[in-house]
Amino acid sequence: MGRPCWLPDKNPQSNCSVPLGAVVKEREGDKIQVLVDNEKEERWLDVDSSIKLMHSTSVDGVEDMIRLGDMNEGEFSGIYL
Repeated sequence: MGRPCWLPDKNPQSNCSVPLGAVVKEREGDKIQVLVDNEKEERWLDVDSSIKLMHSTSVDGVEDMIRLGDMNEGEFSGIYL
């Protein structure tokens, strides 16, 4: 496995929802184990959870952000204008 993915942020105290980066570790039946946020947390999710695989540009990086394949708030969280 080891596929990078985006998980929905389900923090009920958050005013906005920013996807969390994770890596699929394994699958057992109808459950998927993911390592969240640089492997600090493990979660077991149902296979029908809204997991979105990361585009390779989000994993490998790009010189110019216009070339990102995934465009969501997760990539822009550390950018200040």
